[in-house]
Amino acid sequence: MLSMKIHFFAINIFLSATLSALIPQATFTPPKGWEVLSPSNTPEGITLLARSKPKALFASTINLAMEETSLSLEEYLEEVAKIHCGPSKHLSPLGLMQTSAGTMHIFQIDEKMAWADLRILQAILVKDSVAYVVTATTEESEFASVITPLLDSIKSFSILEGTKK
Repeated sequence: MLSMKIHFFAINIFLSATLSALIPQATFTPPKGWEVLSPSNTPEGITLLARSKPKALFASTINLAMEETSLSLEEYLEEVAKIHCGPSKHLSPLGLMQTSAGTMHIFQIDEKMAWADLRILQAILVKDSVAYVVTATTEESEFASVITPLLDSIKSFSILEGTKK
């Protein structure tokens, strides 16, 4: 268990080093049994990515993205709403969730893809000119079986104070 925590922390430190010198490091605890991907397997802009064991063609994922922003929280949320509007997407605000880093705004996005119907939970916090976005994606049919661990992971979100690079 200790080696897993050390490995997880090392990956987070390595990924965070690629961010701007002014962005503090942040993290969350992935659901138990989920694989934390190595930095070489994460898309650009993602600082932490974990996935479940794949069921059929798709594995549920949860990730953390951070970006500097000059937008207020309200403006940032408006931009998110614009991104998730479309004929195959539906965004629903779910409310607020308290984390040690602050209050995150939670959204559910349902998106119809050619190969599956997806359900996405997105938690957003804008603090000190940095947008922190935790995004969990799963097939709609799997949502009920992963919602509790995903919400626990979002709730575990924290900003590691004093870690600006």
